[in-house]
Amino acid sequence: MTHIPDQITFPRQRSWLVWSSVALIVFGLTTGLYWTVFQRGWTVGKIDRLVQAEVPLGSTRQEAEEWLDSHGFPHEYFADVTLDRVDEQTAPRAAGLSERDLGGLVRGMVFDANVDLVFEGYINVYFFFDHEGRLAGHLVRHFVPLPRRNRWLG
Repeated sequence: MTHIPDQITFPRQRSWLVWSSVALIVFGLTTGLYWTVFQRGWTVGKIDRLVQAEVPLGSTRQEAEEWLDSHGFPHEYFADVTLDRVDEQTAPRAAGLSERDLGGLVRGMVFDANVDLVFEGYINVYFFFDHEGRLAGHLVRHFVPLPRRNRWLG
């Protein structure tokens, strides 16, 4: 019977340890990259869920503005609800609302937004109010302004 020394099996054990370590490092880096790229900053989904949970229909303009202030989002009020356009229609229509049923809107802007892998963008949060000043609906949309062409590069 032939005796197999321990030195011959040792490289297999070492190889297994090296490949396991490499796999663990790759998994960790992939997970970290995913978290950094896709979970950083505010997303449309995060904001929409928060609005639904914390600013119910029937809330007042003051309550909506206080919610925006509590998150540090700048905002402004518009009596004319047809000024902003979303997806080639007015913001109320994009939210499924009729302009004639509304008395105004508050638009909040979120600049620390995760909206694109390459370009910086922002998120608009619209709160629509009926003629009695009660929240009739909301809309959360992201925008990615296209970069301007560099005049030096053509």
